Amino acid sequence: MYVRLARESITRQRRLYYLTESVAALIVMLVYALSALTDYKPILQSAAKILDSSSLVPAFLNLALVVILLFSVTFLIYLNTLRMQRRTRELGLYRLMGLTRAQLTGSLIVESLMVGAVTVVAGIALGILVSKLFAMILVRMLHLHLSVGLLVSGRAIRDVVVIFGILYLAQGALNAIFVNNTSLLNLIRKISHADQALRVRRRDYWLAGFSVILIGFSYWALLNMMDLLLRNNVMIGLLGVALAAMALGTYWFFTSGIRVALNWLRHFPKLYWQNGQMIVLANIAKRIRVNMHSLWLTTMLSMATITVLGSAAMMYQAGQAEVAFSLPAAVVANGRGIKPVNQTLDKLAITPLNQVAIEGKIVTGKVTLVNRGNLTEHNRHAYTVMSLSAYQRARKVEPQLDDLQLHGKETALILYDRSTYKSNKGPRHRNWGPLKIMPNQMNLKVKYLIDRYPLGGYNYFERAMIVSDRVYAQLEGQKDHLALYDFATNKDRTAVTKALTPIANQDDMQDFMYQNKHDLFYFTQNTRATDLYSSRESIGLLLPERRQADALFGFLLFLMLLIGVVFMLATGSILMLKQLAIAQTEVDSIQTLKRLGMQTKAVQHMVYRQTLIIFSLPLIVGSLHSLLLLHFLSDALDNPATWLGIVVSGIYVLVYAGFYLITARAVNRMVNQPLKRLAVF
Repeated sequence: MYVRLARESITRQRRLYYLTESVAALIVMLVYALSALTDYKPILQSAAKILDSSSLVPAFLNLALVVILLFSVTFLIYLNTLRMQRRTRELGLYRLMGLTRAQLTGSLIVESLMVGAVTVVAGIALGILVSKLFAMILVRMLHLHLSVGLLVSGRAIRDVVVIFGILYLAQGALNAIFVNNTSLLNLIRKISHADQALRVRRRDYWLAGFSVILIGFSYWALLNMMDLLLRNNVMIGLLGVALAAMALGTYWFFTSGIRVALNWLRHFPKLYWQNGQMIVLANIAKRIRVNMHSLWLTTMLSMATITVLGSAAMMYQAGQAEVAFSLPAAVVANGRGIKPVNQTLDKLAITPLNQVAIEGKIVTGKVTLVNRGNLTEHNRHAYTVMSLSAYQRARKVEPQLDDLQLHGKETALILYDRSTYKSNKGPRHRNWGPLKIMPNQMNLKVKYLIDRYPLGGYNYFERAMIVSDRVYAQLEGQKDHLALYDFATNKDRTAVTKALTPIANQDDMQDFMYQNKHDLFYFTQNTRATDLYSSRESIGLLLPERRQADALFGFLLFLMLLIGVVFMLATGSILMLKQLAIAQTEVDSIQTLKRLGMQTKAVQHMVYRQTLIIFSLPLIVGSLHSLLLLHFLSDALDNPATWLGIVVSGIYVLVYAGFYLITARAVNRMVNQPLKRLAVF
C-alpha cells in the first residue's frame, strides 16, 4: 500500500520532482566526481611530485568535499521544506479521503526513499560520465601529462549511496513529523498572501533606516579594512563584524526597506497607476513579502558565489604575477650561483639571448615610513644598493621596471610589502623620513617607493634601493653580485633548466644574512642555528617555480570553481521553487484578471517582469556586496589582474539568467491558463 501511494504521489508531482531532483542529481554528480578524484592514485602521485607534498592535494580535495557535502545536505533539506509547503493541501486531501496518519507518514517515507534512489543512481551515472571531464580539468590545472578515462570508484559509490541514502531517509522522517504535527485544518487551508501586502508599520521605517546604516558601515569597513588592520592587529575581528553587519542590514533591507520603498512609490500616481504598473507593483510587494527570507538567503549565496569565483581567479593571477616578479627570466643567479651557471652554459654551448650582470652592495639602513594604519615604522633593515646606471641596464631587458629619475642624494626604495605603506602624494600623505645609512655614512632622501626588483626578487635578501652612480661610489658595503639569463628558444630554456636543477638543489647553494655586534648586516655562505635574519637561494629557475605555482593555484581555482557551482545551483533553485510555489496560489487571481479584460500577452509580460525583479534583486545586491569583498582582497594582494575574475563572474550571471528564463516560462505556463468556464447553479 505504501509503495502504491508513493508511486501515485510521485506521478502527480512529477513536474515538481523533475525540477528539484534534477538539481539534487547534479549535486550528487559533483559529490561523486570529487570523491572519485580523491581516490584516483595517478593524479595524486603526479601532483605530489610537482608540489613536493603527498598530502596537500588529498587534504584539500577532502576539505572541499566536506564543505560541499555540508552545504548540499543543508540545501537539499531546505529544498524539501519548500516542496512540502507546496504540497500541504494535497496531504490534507489525503487525510480527508480517509488515510490515517500512519499510512500517510509511511507513504511519505517510502516516497522519499524511492525518489532518493532514482536521484542517487542518476547522479552517480552522471558523475561517472563527467568524471573524465573533471579529471581532465584537474590535470590541466595541475599541468600534468596524464591520460585519464572514466573514474569508477567503488569507495566513492559506497560513500555517496550511504550519505544520500541517510539524507533521503531523514527527509522522509521530517516530512512524516511535519504531517503528524500539523492539524488537518492547516493542511487543507488555502494559503493566501495577498492581504495587505503593502501595509507598512512604523517599525519598518526604523528597520529600513538601520539597514542602510549597517550596510553603509560594512561598506566603509571593507573599503578601509587594510588601513584598519595595519593600525591594530586586534582589528582583524572587524572583518567578522563587517560581514555580520552586512548580513543583518541585508535582511532588514528585504524585510522592511523594500516594502517602505514600494509604499513610497504609491505617492507617484503617474508611475503607479499607468500601464498596469499598479498590478505589477502590488504583485511584487506580495512576492517580496512571501520571499523575503528566500531573497535574503539567495542574496547571501550570490555574494558568496561571486566572491568565491572572483577571489579564486584573482589569487590564481596573483600567483602567476608573483612568479613573474621573482623570476623575470629563465635563470637568475647571485653570489656563488653565478659561476656554476656560466660553466653550465659553456658546457652546453648555449649562448643566452639576454644576459645581465650587476654589482650591488649590502648596507644597513634605517628609514621612517608610515603605513596605511598611520603607524610609524623606523626599524633597521638590510638593503641591496644598486647604481642607477646598473638599474637602467636591467631595465633594457625588463621593460616593466619603473622609470626612475634620481638626482643628488635621492633614492628609490624597493619593498616586497610596498602596498602596506602610504604614498607621499595625495590628501592623506605623510612625508617619508630620510634613509640613514649606518654607521654614519650619509642620509638619503626617499623619492620613490616601488615593488619591482631588477633581475627578480629571487636575488635579494630583503629590501633594495637605487641611488645615483655618484652616491653608489661613495657608499661602503659588502659586495654582492646578481645575474640574469634568458634564452631564445624553449629548447634552450629546458636544457639549461634540466642541467642546473641538481646544482640549484644542493644544500650549499644558499647565502645567509646576519647582524654583527654593531647591529650591521652582512651575509655569508655559512649557516648557524641562531641569529639568522634572512636567506636566499643562489640559483633561481623559472620553469620549475612557475610549474609549481601554476599547479598550486590552478588546483585551488579548480576547487573553488566546484564550490561556486554548488552555490550557483542552490541560488537559482531556491528562487525558482519559491516562485513556482507562489504561482500555484495565484492561478485563481489571474483567472479573475483575465475575466476583467486583461489579455494573455499582458499577463505574460507581467509574469516576466515581476520574475525578473525578484531574480534581479539578489543578484544586484549580492554583486555589490561581493565587489566590496573583492576590493578588500585585491587591496591585500596589491591589486592583481582581474580579467579572469570578470570572466567567471560573467559565466555565473549567464547561468543565473538561465534560471530566470526557466522560472519565468514555468510560472507563465502555470498561471496564464485559458479561462475556465464558471459553474452555474
